[in-house]
Amino acid sequence: MIILIDAYNVLKQNVQGDVSLAMSEQFLAKLALYGRKKKHTLIVVFDGGSFHWPYEDKRKHITVVYSGYRSSADDIIKEIIATRHQNDMLLVSSDRALCLYTEEYNIPSINPEDFMPYVYKHEKTYPAFIKGTGLTRKNESDVNADTQLDELMREGSRMLLLKEETKHVSCQRGGRSKIERRLCKLVEKL
Repeated sequence: MIILIDAYNVLKQNVQGDVSLAMSEQFLAKLALYGRKKKHTLIVVFDGGSFHWPYEDKRKHITVVYSGYRSSADDIIKEIIATRHQNDMLLVSSDRALCLYTEEYNIPSINPEDFMPYVYKHEKTYPAFIKGTGLTRKNESDVNADTQLDELMREGSRMLLLKEETKHVSCQRGGRSKIERRLCKLVEKL
């Protein structure tokens, strides 16, 4: 499966203030680990970069694309969708205009807060949360997990979803559109 990630959209939903380079690198490391374990192709698109034109940086198990000065991440994501769209492509973004654009190509999208629990589920330093009485509390065995991005994602997610809770789209038969059926199939692969 190809997972196309609107990087700053995902990060900014989980950060109060500016996104630092260290946060971005930790985010990419988590995504690379997830991509390797699940054997997905991840394309992570950032706004900006140090070049005028888009620049691709192939790393272990992910491709990082910087839009450059003359384009936006949305422009690059649209270009990727238009040229490489496939049945098993999924967009991770909450940008409404971008999500509507992907629907034109029958490519489903998922909100970052629905996607990130899958990323954490497949890492060794999973920030363990226990579902309590409407609040989440940190599992004592995970006291030493103090990386900045872990804290960032915990704040953004508020509570990691249990497997049954992650399917926000009704995946029962009948009354679903083509894009909803495709999203259900792709969520099962996450």
